[in-house]
Amino acid sequence: EIAKIKGIEKEISDITLQAMQGKIPFEESIRRRVKKLEGISTAEIDEVMKNISLNPGAEETAAELKKQGYDIAIITGSFDIVASKIKEQINADYLFCNTLEVENGQLTGEVSGPLITQDKVDVLRQLVDDIGITLDECVAIVDGANDLEMVKNAKIGIADHGVLGKLILL
Repeated sequence: EIAKIKGIEKEISDITLQAMQGKIPFEESIRRRVKKLEGISTAEIDEVMKNISLNPGAEETAAELKKQGYDIAIITGSFDIVASKIKEQINADYLFCNTLEVENGQLTGEVSGPLITQDKVDVLRQLVDDIGITLDECVAIVDGANDLEMVKNAKIGIADHGVLGKLILL
């Protein structure tokens, strides 16, 4: 959505798809994508964010999980600008994401954060250690090839059809 501001959504989408399919490393993908966003203003991003919505049922599902006593963590290679909004909407307990670097109200084309050089499964492992549970007490819901290690390591894994060609529960 941010790429639409500069009219480069096809370029960004192609890079993203390559990473989700495991054709290029995630770190390379994110750095290439963010570099293309250089110069976009935070005001433009704020405007785009007003039109972003969750998938149908996401808020209700999260609310029911919270009601049942579950903690919710978002571990995403996405950016703080988007992920923090989603964290608030679903009342998630934890958020691990990347940060778009800003200078003078504009994106610099640089990105920082735990999920540039670290795999999501490593972040998950650290989280479960920190809160005193095991991976056998986790469910991972994922949507890309770079998420498959979380599926393999969590007790239950749910993958979007785009990952392996169909919805799976492992």
